[in-house]
Amino acid sequence: MKLTSHLYWIKLEIINYWNKYIPSSIRKVLVSDNFTICCIVCITAALGCFIVYATDIPFSTYGISSESRGKMFNTCLGIIGGMTALMGLFLTNKKLNIQADQNLIAINSNNDKRFGEAIGFLNNDNIGIALGGLYSLFQLAKDDSEKYSNLVVNILEGILDTFQKKNKQLYNLALIMLCDEIFDRHDICFSCQHFDNLTINRIRARRFLNCKFSNSDLFDIEDSAFSNCDFESTIFTNINNSVFEYSHLTNCIMQSLNDIRELYIGNSTLSACKISCISQLIGTTLNFNTADLLIIMAPAIINLNINSNKDTIVETNTPDGVKSNNINSTIIFNEYTGSPIYNRNNI
Repeated sequence: MKLTSHLYWIKLEIINYWNKYIPSSIRKVLVSDNFTICCIVCITAALGCFIVYATDIPFSTYGISSESRGKMFNTCLGIIGGMTALMGLFLTNKKLNIQADQNLIAINSNNDKRFGEAIGFLNNDNIGIALGGLYSLFQLAKDDSEKYSNLVVNILEGILDTFQKKNKQLYNLALIMLCDEIFDRHDICFSCQHFDNLTINRIRARRFLNCKFSNSDLFDIEDSAFSNCDFESTIFTNINNSVFEYSHLTNCIMQSLNDIRELYIGNSTLSACKISCISQLIGTTLNFNTADLLIIMAPAIINLNINSNKDTIVETNTPDGVKSNNINSTIIFNEYTGSPIYNRNNI
């Protein structure tokens, strides 16, 4: 402990002497990288000269001759040159890292400024400016997801009701943005929202509660849940691993350009709906309160369970894959003749 205390006291004295008696201009030179390089080169050169001219190392290395010292001198010069090059690379890398840190600080400062401006734009009465604020927030979430994505999600979820009353264009854009893949790691739940005449190209792991969908096109729906929702004239394209509970679907189409897997519709009401895929319908459970004019079309059906109090038309080549749990309804099997691809023009 005594030795440690003495060393600490000596260190303080040296620092005090350094700050008190050495001018700041000289201190800057002494701690500079260039001064460090010069010191290393000079020490190495002095050591090389000592080895060349004051020892017998040249003779033991290259033999006893008049050229031995010259060869050793050239070797020392090569070592000095190599060390200088390495120091140059080290300092260049150091400067690049410093520059990268400065650039990152500048970018973060600029992003913070953009974020503040975008927040201000959202409440602007000019719809164009408000739209610009939305796009700016969305871009920030894409550019720096770790820092801004959670903030942007909270802002968009909090402002939906305001946009719904203020402007339909702003409202629809916010709904579409919240379905974007950059927010997939967040638990997003849409509650009491209205999706009207919207096209959403991707829905992953989203929850919908008491929402209304009308004349909308939804693509690539996966791992999502819809509860107490109303659907009218809505087309679901490529839907898998999703759940519909206590919902009402009217004149809707669920279709896939490949398979439909693990689709569950429970305690729901369907009217004039179609479920169609061009490959296989796999692991699907349909548990309806009522199902008027329900048509299911798939060339191959595996483990389809239907529990409905209304008759269901099934067009398939594998009727054995269909099971009915209700003796009061009938499944009408027809030969599969093809699954048309539906769009907004032929729904």
